[in-house]
Amino acid sequence: MTETRSNIDVLISIHPLYASKIIDGLKTVELRRKFPDLNGASARMVIYSTHPVQSIIGYAEIDMVHKLPVKEIWKRFSDQAHIERNHFDEYFTGLSHGFVVQLKKPKKFKTPVPIDYIKENYGIIAPQSYRYLNEEHMSIFEYAVTKNKNHTGYKYPDTDGRQQAR
Repeated sequence: MTETRSNIDVLISIHPLYASKIIDGLKTVELRRKFPDLNGASARMVIYSTHPVQSIIGYAEIDMVHKLPVKEIWKRFSDQAHIERNHFDEYFTGLSHGFVVQLKKPKKFKTPVPIDYIKENYGIIAPQSYRYLNEEHMSIFEYAVTKNKNHTGYKYPDTDGRQQAR
């Protein structure tokens, strides 16, 4: 018998420009070439902002996932996606269908969680696209950003303000 999870958390790598727009509530959909079938489960997208930030900056609830023809994605969601047409076309080159992940209730972490911290302490590396997280992973992130950022002895690197900039 297979165990069914009612809550699914997905760690996703997103370019800093788009990651910030999601966390700020401006970008309400994430466009993907591939995305998991969540089968109506309650889900959160944990947002890893790629280079140069290289940190988990927050999360948003996944409201709905649509698999649609690429032309339909642009027609219905271009305003919510905050992407220029040429970048959209380049991203979906060669595909007839793509995914639209509708997001709600974005939550910005007080302190971004550097990927080095997650890798060193929990063996998680930044995914190329996405990866599932388990309950233990989520409690680690929540503890790391809300309690004591040096709770395991990890020293957060000095930053030049890029991680905090909006």
